[in-house]
Amino acid sequence: TLSKTLEVELMPAGNQTVISQSVDSIKVKVSGPRTALKKFMDSGLSQLVSIDISKKGMGDIEVEIPSSKIDVPFGVKVVSVRPTSIRAKVSKKEE
Repeated sequence: TLSKTLEVELMPAGNQTVISQSVDSIKVKVSGPRTALKKFMDSGLSQLVSIDISKKGMGDIEVEIPSSKIDVPFGVKVVSVRPTSIRAKVSKKEE
């Protein structure tokens, strides 16, 4: 079992912008065969978790971090995600 810190990117609708979010990264705990875990830890591709918040609307929102959004190699399972959700403030983009 290993832990890795991943960046979180919130993706608002085109006419919205994220003003603030409670955290910029999450800690993910994964388990699996050693070779698959090494691949996950060494991979530069899965460093970012993008979450679509375009349907959440504006104002203060809470965004769950679904473990399905975390890109892991075959054989690796996501054991836990901390925090499990992020608070964000979304507003209309200035024209």
